[in-house]
Amino acid sequence: MTRLPSVGNDKGTWGNILNDFLSQSHAADGTLNPEVVDTANIKQHAVTSLQLDKFGQAGGIAALDVDGDVVTASNKKALVAETLDNATAALLASSSSQTKTALSQTFTHRSELFVSVKQFGAKGDGATDDTVSIQAAIDSLSTAGGSVYFPAGTYVLTSAIQARNALKLFGEGNSATVLYQTNTSAHGISGTDIISFSIEDLRISGPTTGTGIGIMMERLNANATNYISIKNVYVRTFGKDGIYVSNGIVSHFETVISETNGANGFNLVGLNGVIGTSTSLSNCFANANGLSGYRIDTMGYLSLNACAADNNAISYEVLDSIGLSFNGCGSEGALTAAWKISGGYGSTITSGWVYLNKGIGVHVTGSAIGITVIGISETSPDPSATAFIKVDAGSKASLLNIHNDTPNVLAGGTTQIFNDVTGNSSFNGSLNVDGPLTINGQAVRGSKWYLSNASHGDYTDITDMREGDIFMYGGSRDLFSYEGGTWVYSGALGA
Repeated sequence: MTRLPSVGNDKGTWGNILNDFLSQSHAADGTLNPEVVDTANIKQHAVTSLQLDKFGQAGGIAALDVDGDVVTASNKKALVAETLDNATAALLASSSSQTKTALSQTFTHRSELFVSVKQFGAKGDGATDDTVSIQAAIDSLSTAGGSVYFPAGTYVLTSAIQARNALKLFGEGNSATVLYQTNTSAHGISGTDIISFSIEDLRISGPTTGTGIGIMMERLNANATNYISIKNVYVRTFGKDGIYVSNGIVSHFETVISETNGANGFNLVGLNGVIGTSTSLSNCFANANGLSGYRIDTMGYLSLNACAADNNAISYEVLDSIGLSFNGCGSEGALTAAWKISGGYGSTITSGWVYLNKGIGVHVTGSAIGITVIGISETSPDPSATAFIKVDAGSKASLLNIHNDTPNVLAGGTTQIFNDVTGNSSFNGSLNVDGPLTINGQAVRGSKWYLSNASHGDYTDITDMREGDIFMYGGSRDLFSYEGGTWVYSGALGA
């Protein structure tokens, strides 16, 4: 057996021993003997000449997957799927929570850790009950945060998916990824006293009847439901509300559709006299719901921007709320009212549009105070429409630049009108003007007294008299008043 020379030994034979050793791996000219390293000595995943050949054949794409296969544009998705399947198999073979946690840390979405529901056995085939698998994916995450990914498919549910704090659920789009609740008494996604929860790019469908709600976020013991974010989500066909949030604060809905639900499309509620606040809805759509498209009850400083509501009983129903704003929102085909504001104060509708009004355009009632409607217009009202703006006794509203085809119905003393587009304005109560006031080109003033002097020796010298003016002769103190276009003697001023 060849060996290296031993220090302190092999006197006079070092050269021969070293040559014998080197000749095992080198040719006489010093080059490496190609037969020395065989495949049994190559470590797993080492680059071999065969793999290098594959690389050259692929046109120089410098990427190999964990099995040594060359990654190309055409096979990238298949190789990623293969990797996920291998990871899934490894996970299902182990019941260790540490394994689950370690595996979840191998996937990222927008720099966030996430797990895929398919890692936990969900099929998404529209037939298999995936409820348990989806819940297992959620429960595998740390309570400190995490995300659950739903690849494209239809995931059948038979009970509600239970949300928790600091959780994100996301799919591949509100048409590609569908959660389908088949149980008429179950919600789609449910959470209680939640802090920080978001849903993106999903569709949540119900069984069309029953008592279920698509997304149910309920406050029971906490002060509020905090930091809810729903984006690019489509909720439909639940027996009750599409989306229900009680006492939501610092929350946002963006590009959310809630359609053909038995009750309300969006139901945002402050429970037990505690208002929800700081919530916004942008580019949302409520369509063909049984009651209201948007029901907002006991909420404060909430805004709707560029939202739409079609074919609901009431498009926007506001109850006992404070400081709400509707900016650039529209209503089409509302059966009862486009906006119904009952109670509360300080809410504003700006640049709204009402099409095919079948009842009332804007109904202010229930002692609602300080309601302002600016730049709202009506187009093509249905013959069944009874009013465009209706303000009931006990409520107070102001209207500016209103365009209506259906007459307004305004209880006496309720409404200030600043230009009803035809040029008319109406003011209730006293009018206080600080500065000159002109009506029809004539200055408006109160009665004026004139005293005979060098400028006005007689009342006939006066040219700017108005009804009610008084003229007095200084010597006699005789008084004349201007009434009905002539001066009339009114007696003498006493000493």
